[in-house]
Order: sequence, then structure tokens, then C-alpha cells
Amino acid sequence: MKTKKLLALCLAGIVTAGMAISASAIGVYKVTTNNEIAGNDAKFSIDLDDTKLWHTDWINGPFEPPFILTYELDEPSEITSIGLYPRQDGNLNGMPYVLNINVSDDGVNFTTVEEVDWLEYSYDLQTIELSAPVTTKYLQLEILETEGYNFASLNQLYINDEAV
Repeated sequence: MKTKKLLALCLAGIVTAGMAISASAIGVYKVTTNNEIAGNDAKFSIDLDDTKLWHTDWINGPFEPPFILTYELDEPSEITSIGLYPRQDGNLNGMPYVLNINVSDDGVNFTTVEEVDWLEYSYDLQTIELSAPVTTKYLQLEILETEGYNFASLNQLYINDEAV
């Protein structure tokens, strides 16, 4: 992990007691989305690389939200919070700021466990504390509104609980 990102995670509380838990550390089997553009695939939202990101298609649109990212975990995992790290390329357009966090045991029937309408317009890591811990096999971000455009982007998703 790059030193800059590790420092940012420490300051944001995502790294505690020497452990950095990301979606890839928990074990994501598969990431799917309802919209992406070639070269900015959904898989980049968990690769711990600041230079790559997930981005919806901005060429063949316009597209309307919701934009959906679904993470299938290797095994059911307890989640208490997630961190969203926006794109780091000097451009915050497409940053999610209103979204639902949904979970599912089967990948078909999802339940909203948190409604978020407060994400800051910032390059900083945005941490969302769930109102109650949830154990799930599938974690879904349902992005309802983004910063000023009909597309979405995300550099990294962090899940800060260990796999069960």
C-alpha cells in the first residue's frame, strides 16, 4: 500500500491496531456494476491503486442514476462501516454524495441498511458508520446522486471489519 494512502487511512480511522481492512482483504469474489466505461472497470474500486478508478460511461450517455456497484464477498462478513475514497486525479466530478448501502444473502433480494445523504465534496476518505453491524455475502452501493453530472466515479471502497 502506498505511504500516502496508508497515512490517509490512519488519520481517517480505517487503519487501527495495525490492520488495514479493505474489500480485497475481506475477500471480494466479484464486483459487478450496471454501468462502467472500458478502462475504468468496477474492479478498480478495490485494487488499492490511486491511479485507477471505477467510472460510469460518459461517452454513450447521458445515463441516469441509480448507478450500482455490487460486491460479492468470498464469505459472509460482518460490516460496521465502509469508507469511500473519491477519485484522486484533481477532478471530483461524478463523486457520489447520496446513496443507499444495501445488503443481500443471495445477490438477488437486497435490503437497504443505510441511507446516506451527506458525503462531503472532498478528496478525503468518507467514512459511513452503519447504524447497526450487518453480516452479509453481498454489499451494494446504490448511488442516487453525484456531483453535478449524470455519471459516477469511485477510487476505492474500504470495508473495515474482518471476514467472519
